[in-house]
Amino acid sequence: YIVGVAKFATSNVTGAVYMFIYTIVAYLAITTHMRVVRHYGSVIAIIVGNVRKAGTIILSFLVFPKPFSMLYVYGALLVLGGLTAVAYVKDRKRKAKAALSAAADKEHASDRALDGAEMQNRKT
Repeated sequence: YIVGVAKFATSNVTGAVYMFIYTIVAYLAITTHMRVVRHYGSVIAIIVGNVRKAGTIILSFLVFPKPFSMLYVYGALLVLGGLTAVAYVKDRKRKAKAALSAAADKEHASDRALDGAEMQNRKT
Protein backbone atom coordinates (compact mmCIF):
# COMPACT_ATOMS: atom_id res chain seq x y z
CA TYR A 1 0.00 0.00 0.00
CA ILE A 2 2.70 2.49 0.96
CA VAL A 3 4.73 1.55 -2.12
CA GLY A 4 1.74 2.39 -4.32
CA VAL A 5 1.34 5.76 -2.59
CA ALA A 6 5.06 6.49 -3.07
CA LYS A 7 4.86 5.60 -6.77
CA PHE A 8 1.80 7.80 -7.19
CA ALA A 9 3.48 10.72 -5.39
CA THR A 10 6.64 10.49 -7.53
CA SER A 11 4.71 10.22 -10.78
CA ASN A 12 2.05 12.84 -10.04
CA VAL A 13 3.31 16.09 -8.53
CA THR A 14 -0.17 17.59 -8.19
CA GLY A 15 -1.35 14.51 -6.29
CA ALA A 16 1.68 14.70 -4.02
CA VAL A 17 0.95 18.35 -3.26
CA TYR A 18 -2.69 17.50 -2.47
CA MET A 19 -1.58 14.66 -0.17
CA PHE A 20 0.85 17.00 1.60
CA ILE A 21 -1.80 19.69 2.07
CA TYR A 22 -4.31 17.11 3.30
CA THR A 23 -1.78 15.77 5.80
CA ILE A 24 -1.06 19.24 7.19
CA VAL A 25 -4.76 20.13 7.44
CA ALA A 26 -5.58 16.78 9.10
CA TYR A 27 -2.75 17.26 11.61
CA LEU A 28 -3.98 20.76 12.47
CA ALA A 29 -7.59 19.56 12.82
CA ILE A 30 -6.67 16.66 15.10
CA THR A 31 -4.37 18.81 17.21
CA THR A 32 -7.04 21.49 17.59
CA HIS A 33 -9.67 18.90 18.49
CA MET A 34 -7.43 17.36 21.16
CA ARG A 35 -6.72 20.79 22.64
CA VAL A 36 -10.43 21.51 22.87
CA VAL A 37 -10.94 18.15 24.60
CA ARG A 38 -8.09 18.82 27.04
CA HIS A 39 -9.10 22.37 27.91
CA TYR A 40 -12.92 22.24 27.75
CA GLY A 41 -13.89 18.56 27.95
CA SER A 42 -15.31 16.01 25.57
CA VAL A 43 -18.87 17.37 25.57
CA ILE A 44 -17.76 20.79 24.34
CA ALA A 45 -15.53 19.11 21.75
CA ILE A 46 -18.51 17.17 20.40
CA ILE A 47 -20.63 20.33 20.31
CA VAL A 48 -17.86 22.19 18.44
CA GLY A 49 -17.59 19.32 15.95
CA ASN A 50 -21.34 19.28 15.34
CA VAL A 51 -21.51 23.05 14.93
CA ARG A 52 -18.67 22.80 12.42
CA LYS A 53 -20.59 20.18 10.45
CA ALA A 54 -23.75 22.31 10.51
CA GLY A 55 -21.70 25.28 9.32
CA THR A 56 -20.32 23.19 6.47
CA ILE A 57 -23.84 22.29 5.37
CA ILE A 58 -24.97 25.92 5.53
CA LEU A 59 -21.85 27.01 3.63
CA SER A 60 -22.60 24.41 0.93
CA PHE A 61 -25.99 26.06 0.36
CA LEU A 62 -24.31 29.46 -0.01
CA VAL A 63 -21.40 28.36 -2.21
CA PHE A 64 -23.28 25.83 -4.36
CA PRO A 65 -26.75 27.30 -4.87
CA LYS A 66 -29.52 24.75 -5.14
CA PRO A 67 -33.28 25.00 -5.07
CA PHE A 68 -34.47 25.41 -1.49
CA SER A 69 -37.20 23.19 -0.17
CA MET A 70 -39.03 23.12 3.14
CA LEU A 71 -38.01 19.46 3.32
CA TYR A 72 -34.52 20.68 4.32
CA VAL A 73 -36.05 22.57 7.25
CA TYR A 74 -38.20 19.60 8.27
CA GLY A 75 -35.19 17.30 8.10
CA ALA A 76 -33.11 19.67 10.22
CA LEU A 77 -35.91 19.93 12.78
CA LEU A 78 -36.22 16.14 12.93
CA VAL A 79 -32.47 15.74 13.47
CA LEU A 80 -32.39 18.50 16.09
CA GLY A 81 -35.44 17.03 17.82
CA GLY A 82 -33.88 13.57 17.87
CA LEU A 83 -30.62 14.86 19.29
CA THR A 84 -32.50 16.84 21.93
CA ALA A 85 -34.60 13.81 22.90
CA VAL A 86 -31.51 11.60 23.24
CA ALA A 87 -29.75 14.23 25.36
CA TYR A 88 -32.86 14.61 27.55
CA VAL A 89 -33.17 10.85 28.14
CA LYS A 90 -29.48 10.53 28.94
CA ASP A 91 -29.68 13.43 31.38
CA ARG A 92 -32.73 11.89 33.11
CA LYS A 93 -30.91 8.55 33.43
CA ARG A 94 -27.83 10.27 34.81
CA LYS A 95 -29.89 12.19 37.38
CA ALA A 96 -31.79 9.04 38.40
CA LYS A 97 -28.54 7.14 38.84
CA ALA A 98 -27.09 9.98 40.90
CA ALA A 99 -30.22 10.07 43.09
CA LEU A 100 -30.01 6.29 43.67
CA SER A 101 -26.34 6.59 44.50
CA ALA A 102 -27.01 9.43 46.96
CA ALA A 103 -29.81 7.43 48.62
CA ALA A 104 -27.54 4.41 48.93
CA ASP A 105 -24.76 6.55 50.40
CA LYS A 106 -27.21 8.02 52.93
CA GLU A 107 -28.41 4.53 53.89
CA HIS A 108 -24.84 3.32 54.37
CA ALA A 109 -24.04 6.39 56.47
CA SER A 110 -27.00 5.72 58.76
CA ASP A 111 -25.97 2.04 59.02
CA ARG A 112 -22.46 3.11 60.01
CA ALA A 113 -23.88 5.51 62.59
CA LEU A 114 -25.99 2.70 64.08
CA ASP A 115 -22.97 0.39 64.10
CA GLY A 116 -20.95 3.10 65.84
CA ALA A 117 -23.68 3.60 68.46
CA GLU A 118 -23.82 -0.16 69.09
CA MET A 119 -20.05 -0.23 69.56
CA GLN A 120 -20.31 2.63 72.08
CA ASN A 121 -23.07 0.79 73.97
CA ARG A 122 -20.95 -2.37 74.14
CA LYS A 123 -17.99 -0.43 75.55
CA THR A 124 -20.05 1.01 78.39
